[in-house]
Amino acid sequence: MIKTARLLIFAIGFAASIAAPAQRIESEYKLDVPPEAVDSLWAFMVDTFAARDLSHYDSSLTYSFSEEVFEDQYFDTPRHDLANLQIGLRYRRRYVADTLVKELVQLKLPAGDSSGVARREIKFGVYRKVKKGSADRMALHPFWRLIRPSERPELNRLLIYYHIEANELRSELRLRQLRRRVYISRGAEPLITLTLDQVEHRGLPHLGYAELEMELNEVRYTQASAEERLLMERLNKRFKQEILSRFPQMQQDQRPKYNKLLDLLEQDPRRELLYYWPYALLFALILAAATGLLLRRNG
Repeated sequence: MIKTARLLIFAIGFAASIAAPAQRIESEYKLDVPPEAVDSLWAFMVDTFAARDLSHYDSSLTYSFSEEVFEDQYFDTPRHDLANLQIGLRYRRRYVADTLVKELVQLKLPAGDSSGVARREIKFGVYRKVKKGSADRMALHPFWRLIRPSERPELNRLLIYYHIEANELRSELRLRQLRRRVYISRGAEPLITLTLDQVEHRGLPHLGYAELEMELNEVRYTQASAEERLLMERLNKRFKQEILSRFPQMQQDQRPKYNKLLDLLEQDPRRELLYYWPYALLFALILAAATGLLLRRNG
């Protein structure tokens, strides 16, 4: 009986490991970039990490470039539970030359690293087979409609661990990123990606910021031995030191993009005006109507 129970537990665990979305370890430095330094920083990155042959770092390193646009829709509860825990949950669309090349849902979770450099990332494919008249009532939810029915239990389990009620999730904000990248590779797969992001809020008030992400390749880092991880971390640290020696005004800020944008919105003085303008407009219309009525009576 005990042997049968153990076999059953093993089978359930094995099946869950196959069905569960792949989890990866994300390790990156995030540096705030002043607006006036964006162009000069990119020129420095091209000259330092691309135009040279990188031999003074490692003779086996190579490089490549890319430029892409990302559009992100972030979800949160009305109480901003995810933001308070620095958890990111987003629907992402990736464009190259105005063509949609990929879309997915990403959940970014703390990895127990007090520095904030390492995070766990779980990716989910976007559910696109919802049929009209379907009995799938969860497909009516603004967030659950994006997630395949087979993956919903796993995602719900991950959120429940942090006391997040998934049914309360709503679209909180949208942002657009222009991403210019330098890939530093050894062999067929990149080791490190240096990404200069120019982020803008897709709504009112219109605002944004820039940051540099220095990220270790997730797949390679997750699967690497302890020795290779250490090598990747040391190389990324050297890159960071070289950039900060040239741009000392840049500061390391490991907050997620979602949190940074929320903070900017809360600090923006126009936020209150945008919140109250519908009421002000309604009051003005009522006042205009009342004034017009009085003029007609007195006329």
